[in-house]
Parts: sequence; C-alpha cells; structure tokens
Amino acid sequence: MNTELFVKKNRIGSIAYQWLSKNQQAEVFGTTSGGIFIHLLTGYQTIYLTNYPDFGPININLVNPIPKQWEKGKKLEIRFDEGMLFFQNGLNELSFSEFKIWQNQPSLPLTITAEEFLIRVKKTSQQLFLIKGDHGFTSLLPKVYSDGASEVESSLTQVWQQIQGLKKSLFQKDIHSFLSNAKNLISYGRGLTPSGDDFLCGLIYCLRRKDRFLQYQQFLDLIQPEIIRMASEQTTSISTSLLYGCFLGEAHSRIENMTDALTNSESAFTNQALRMAGWGSSSGADTTLGIVIACQVLLNLSEGTK
Repeated sequence: MNTELFVKKNRIGSIAYQWLSKNQQAEVFGTTSGGIFIHLLTGYQTIYLTNYPDFGPININLVNPIPKQWEKGKKLEIRFDEGMLFFQNGLNELSFSEFKIWQNQPSLPLTITAEEFLIRVKKTSQQLFLIKGDHGFTSLLPKVYSDGASEVESSLTQVWQQIQGLKKSLFQKDIHSFLSNAKNLISYGRGLTPSGDDFLCGLIYCLRRKDRFLQYQQFLDLIQPEIIRMASEQTTSISTSLLYGCFLGEAHSRIENMTDALTNSESAFTNQALRMAGWGSSSGADTTLGIVIACQVLLNLSEGTK
C-alpha cells in the first residue's frame, strides 16, 4: 500500500469546523471510494470525511481510518471536548486532536492578459476534452475561443443560452436576470453534484476571489441568500454546501489552483487541467467552465474574443 496517498496530519476545512462547532448530531449521507458524506441535522450542511489528502472547505482529512460500519443512514453524535473532536455511533467512535484548520490561501491578483487567458483556456479545453469527451459541459469550453464557429450540441443549446444570459446579467448587474438563469442551471445534470451546480460554483468562486476592482462583491452578497435557498430546495445538500463555500471565497484546492492558473500569469498552469479532469464524471470540466465565464466577465471579454 502506498502510504504517500494518505493524510499525515489531521485537517478540518474552515467551513466544516464552523458548522461542527454548532452541531451535535449528524447522519451518514452517503459513501464513496474515498470517504463518507456526513449530513448535519440542522439544515443543508454536509461535510466530507476522508483519509486522503483531498483538501477542501467542507472536508475533514483524517489520519485514523473511518469505521467501516458507518453506512448510509447511521446516526452520529458530535462533540468537541478539550481540543478533541468526537464522532460516535454506538461503540464505533472516531476521535482526533492536534488538527489544523484548512482554508484557501490569500488570492493571487488577476494579472493575466486577454491573449494569454485565451491561450490557456484553449489548452485546458483540449486536455479536458481528450480525457472527458463530451461529458457534462466539457463540449462548451471551445465556445470561449472559437469565435462562434463551434456549434453547441442540441442537448446543451438551452444550457448555453442560460450561461450567456448569466454573463449578460453580470455585465449589466441585473440581479433578477441572473437569478432567473441560475434557477434553471441549479440541479441540471446527474450525480452528487450536478453539472449546473458545479458550473455555478466555479463562476461564483472566481468572481468572489478575482474581482480586482470590487465590482461584483455587493452583487454576490445580494444574490447569495436566494441562490442558497433555491439550491437547498432543488439540488443536493452537497452542492448547496459547496455553493455556500464559494460565496465565501472558499473551495476545493483543485478549484483554487485552476482559478489561479487561469487568472494569474505567474501561477503554475501545467497539470491543472489534468487534476480537474480526475474529479468526478464531469465536475472538473463543469467547474472550469464556470471559472472561465467569470474570467471573461472580469476581463470584459465576449465569447470568441481573439
């Protein structure tokens, strides 16, 4: 077994820590090959427990193995006691101390030129398409640099129109239009985090982190309650939790690194698309498209700008 793949020190994502300190009960929401999702019983809040170095704001990265008996529906008691965190189900307890709070690094400035941005988007799009094919929103990425020559698949025509509607509403700072288009994207797709949700995560995170002239911060503050309300009613609690984090400027390390790679000329670009491609059926590509559209807005670019 390659022990390099596992966590060496306990870490708790900043949002997971905030939520856990205010909750005493949870249940196992679902299991994956990498860990388990825990749903806190006070709302949509969902956190992810894993033994892998898969860092994010709602993740808990553990050295001790997660009990195999913790299956979907199992109730858990949560408590903090003298610097230790306990999860308990009957005789099966998971406890740890000496943990660090994980959060995104201070945002790198948006320094990329429009020309370099489009070069990086093209390379990213090509790499993602080679690996993911037409899964999710992957096939929409070429529209960013194709100058209108790339046709949209018929199944995604309405999605692309809604994405363009979102972009237009951002340029115009039209809250009503933004929410109307976002409503149709929330829960669009399949899986624990549908494609439309992942797209919105990338869009919102990039706008929150890379808005160098602070044009959209109040806009984001105003749309946040309604987006979270719609998400909590329409989609999974996991997506809702991730969207909440993105509004605070906190997201998975892969999203953080890809956002930096597409907005900062000195940020490492190599392998970022490959890291995103390894994330879910299409989550990495869908989130990347959201980041790209936000960058277009911040750089004041229309689709296909040369």
